[in-house]
Amino acid sequence: MSYGEWVAHHCCQGLFSNPAPTNENPERWECKCDPEAVWTAVWRILTPEQVRQKFAHLITRRTPARDAQRRELRAHIAEIQAEQEKRNAALHKIDHSHIPPLRIADRYAGGRPCRR
Repeated sequence: MSYGEWVAHHCCQGLFSNPAPTNENPERWECKCDPEAVWTAVWRILTPEQVRQKFAHLITRRTPARDAQRRELRAHIAEIQAEQEKRNAALHKIDHSHIPPLRIADRYAGGRPCRR
């Protein structure tokens, strides 16, 4: 049903629909179909971006191709983490005893100032 048909249908029923365009939905119409109801019926044409958002949940569906892609990604991440663990292990083997401790400036030696 086009919005013209929708408006005509509502007018035949004695209901008066009015255009309520927004920047996001230039084809938005509103109609107070039930005067007693607290809601307002809205008819609108979805923009391509809104259609993508509406069906975004389908992106998370499992498919064999996605499963293979995830396995490859996990393997790549595991490889990077293993490499980093090797670097970290090498750092722990370094003898730091020859490095003198950092000297704290006198103005910081007393600790943080207290609020009064």
